[in-house]
Amino acid sequence: MAQTGKNIRETLIIDSECNEMFMPISSPKLNFLREHGICFSGTSILRKGYEVSRKTNNAHLVLYTISGQGWLETDGYEGVLGPGQVWISADGMPQSYKLHGQEWQILWFDLQNQAPWTVIGELGTCVRQSVQGIRFKQIMDMLMWEFQTEGLHADRMIQLCSEIILGYLEREFVLEYDPSSYSIANRLHHLFFDTVKSRIKHPWTVNELSEKSELYVCPDHFSRLCIQHLNISPMKMVNQLRMERAMELLHGTDYRIQEIALLVGYQNNFAFSTAFKRWTGKSPRAFRNNLLK
Repeated sequence: MAQTGKNIRETLIIDSECNEMFMPISSPKLNFLREHGICFSGTSILRKGYEVSRKTNNAHLVLYTISGQGWLETDGYEGVLGPGQVWISADGMPQSYKLHGQEWQILWFDLQNQAPWTVIGELGTCVRQSVQGIRFKQIMDMLMWEFQTEGLHADRMIQLCSEIILGYLEREFVLEYDPSSYSIANRLHHLFFDTVKSRIKHPWTVNELSEKSELYVCPDHFSRLCIQHLNISPMKMVNQLRMERAMELLHGTDYRIQEIALLVGYQNNFAFSTAFKRWTGKSPRAFRNNLLK
């Protein structure tokens, strides 16, 4: 177990090839985030020289690895930080972290010690898997784009992005004290939003989904876990992902209805049209025609 606190040397090395983008948290447009305890946040692509060592961050720190690797030494943990991991560090924890390899892409939040983030003070140091990093990256990119372009409804879009960021960040700690529940939810998210979504035309069954989840439970229990953690049955989730993909294709391509049916896992146009109308209230053709008006 690493013990870095007593003899730590304050170090800050940031090479010129590092690219960091900070959220303009002092802007009045981000009052919502400040009021909810987010005092600093940003994304970084770190290359060549990068190293930070300090006795405390003067705030709770939540750091996600998007790609590449970093090396962390802190009280309670020493090792690599890799893609899909989150490092949570309470205010007052000594820490030393640096680039490990050619490139390390990270995203982080500094949080004040106020509700709901006071729970972090009880954690100390925690490193675990998380599905939230990529989602934060997408939302923060969108938020920064709205700041830069100042297009129509930009203020409203910034507020919506802020609310989503807060919601995802709060969600990160909901299951903190039940590791088994967090692991189940994480596996289910990976199964549906990575595996199934990338192979949406595959004829999925509950049995196969149960096996792919690596939860090692029977199909009936797997279905109960989906309802418990996702509020939806497994085949309804598959159908939802198929309908969402179908709407994307109807909106963004000129593929024929029959081609779209095959791409989202239906062997004939009739079955697809029936399912699509049940889901949206419109036939695929009517849905597309309405978009063109």
